[in-house]
Amino acid sequence: MASLEGKLAQFGDSVVLREAHDYFQALNAKLKESTTKELVLQPSYLSKFEVVDDLRKKLRDEFKTAAPPGVSTFKETLTPLLDPEKAMLEIAKQTDYPDLERYMNDCVTKAKGAFDPPLADAYKSAATPPSGSGGPTSVYNIPNTTELDPRRHGRIIMVQEYDGAVKKWLQNNALLYGLTMYGSVGLYYIGFKQIKDEATSAAAVANIVNRFQRTAIPASAIQLKASTIQAAKDPVSLGMDAVRLTSPVSDNDGNQYSILFRVNKQTGTKEAVQAYSKMFAAAKSAGITLSCNSGFRPAAGSAMSWTSDSGVSGKFTTQEALRRDSGRWVKGHSHYKRFVTGGETYKTSKGGNGMWGLKSGKEAFIWYATSGAFSAPTAPPGRSNHGLGFALDFNTGSRKFFSKKLNDAVYKWLAFNAHKYGFIRAVRSEEWHFEWRPNEAVKGPYARVKNSESNLWYADLGLNNIPT
Repeated sequence: MASLEGKLAQFGDSVVLREAHDYFQALNAKLKESTTKELVLQPSYLSKFEVVDDLRKKLRDEFKTAAPPGVSTFKETLTPLLDPEKAMLEIAKQTDYPDLERYMNDCVTKAKGAFDPPLADAYKSAATPPSGSGGPTSVYNIPNTTELDPRRHGRIIMVQEYDGAVKKWLQNNALLYGLTMYGSVGLYYIGFKQIKDEATSAAAVANIVNRFQRTAIPASAIQLKASTIQAAKDPVSLGMDAVRLTSPVSDNDGNQYSILFRVNKQTGTKEAVQAYSKMFAAAKSAGITLSCNSGFRPAAGSAMSWTSDSGVSGKFTTQEALRRDSGRWVKGHSHYKRFVTGGETYKTSKGGNGMWGLKSGKEAFIWYATSGAFSAPTAPPGRSNHGLGFALDFNTGSRKFFSKKLNDAVYKWLAFNAHKYGFIRAVRSEEWHFEWRPNEAVKGPYARVKNSESNLWYADLGLNNIPT
């Protein structure tokens, strides 16, 4: 199974792919607008432990003390673990847990009648299989084994049972949101772009609609046209301007981008920009105007040209260009004295030449001097997280740099709220610098920079008392 680290998020009692939920929300809003009805999100993604917990709660009582016919993996030590009142969190820590998982999986595959209600068998997709595929695709019911349960993959959005009118609306609209129906239990996130790539004909549209259906929805009942899908705009990216680079650029991790996204005059990865857009709107409603003076910055080279889908064009300042600005150099800094004044050649402590090769004098200073050697801290090329497309510099001001004054209202709102949108303070000395780190942000605003006066959280603003 592909790693889901960093891709999941919790919404109420449900955990689901963050991207899938964004499209689900857009679909639900349109459904309510069109029909006055809406889908109610149910627990969707489950870990393997939660799948086992779901199964043991459905296991018939007689099979908690003895195995059903055809199953040989029952052990007497499992009986106390099969008590649904016993917390799964504790069971998962015990050495007997693998035995419990094995027994539950065997009951699913060899004795479906051991559960109440009995588990349904997998069925063949009603979609026409691709030529040479060997036949229709198997569609797995819920619940299932820890490997086959569809909830393990994060793409299933489980919802409360819906009526025929909603089903009719979904079969004619869900594909416009990157989703298709999964039987009658929920929606499956394929992806907006992926559906556009596949939906090239009426037959292809019908196949996507029927991908997870037991009984085919007739093509005559599907009014959604391939041309409509091809012409559709991404419902989640509305308000964001796609930025097409004149040549691909690599981020600090070596990932190449030829397209980024722009909103409110700042550019970054799609996910970070989407989150910023939502945070900007929330701040605006609270009477706070957020602005940024820096988003994505390539590591090296001269300014890089770009053009957006809306017809706007511009250039990205690179990290190298910022450090070549001699007006930013701190002449009293030890690295200035070593490299610029002293002409020293840069060598790493291990004898290497650094990521940009051997440099001397001013070039060594530009490529390798520490951030603090510049009047506004400026990381070496390739070391700034602005080069990853998820860092933003906000209009907070600073008590240490620039005007020496903090924009109290803006900073306080960000400190209390930014983590709700996946952004956290990431550099201790830079009050203005926030990064989209949703995995860390769930731990609260202090996930990376701690709440101490020395770390510029400013007790006088009450920021030492932010709930975590």
